[in-house]
Amino acid sequence: MRVEFVGQSARDADNIAANPSRLVNCYREPVVSAGRTSYVIKPVLGLTTNATLAGTVRALEDVDRALYAVSGGALYSVAAGAGTSRGTVSDDVETTIAGNNGNVTVTAGGNYYVWNGATLTSPTPGAFSTFGGHDYIGNYTVLTEADGRRFQWSDLADPTNLPGLNFSTADGRDDNLIRPMAINGTLYRDWE
Repeated sequence: MRVEFVGQSARDADNIAANPSRLVNCYREPVVSAGRTSYVIKPVLGLTTNATLAGTVRALEDVDRALYAVSGGALYSVAAGAGTSRGTVSDDVETTIAGNNGNVTVTAGGNYYVWNGATLTSPTPGAFSTFGGHDYIGNYTVLTEADGRRFQWSDLADPTNLPGLNFSTADGRDDNLIRPMAINGTLYRDWE
């Protein structure tokens, strides 16, 4: 089953700083030009700036009540209106960010990174070494292979350890996996 949220992807000229991807304080508006959908979801105006980060924000996530963002090729922690760089990551449109028991995990540009609160590292790959996307579910970090059908998962509560035998191949369809999504305790796959 597919649910249509947004048919076109573009920065909103009415409110450039806003991002409707979280569907918080959003409204539905008709699309003026001919597109794949007749409506888009737009953020409500009147937002205030919390912090200024270098570059375009690629991913944003609350991990254990702390806000983290990937922007301009860096991982930032955002607090008290300021962004503090935690290390360099690939600057890529296909960036995902998640948490795993206080650790912050990022996939960007085919790479996988873990911020443990002190250092940003790239763990040793397990079943494959080029990552597409990831999410956190049940104390595991689940990662998809870039341009592939395989997915792997970390050790329990340890996103830095990717055992080579913790993998499987998505069956039922021949399409590549884009990313996993954990929703209410169930893991869903987004197909290409």
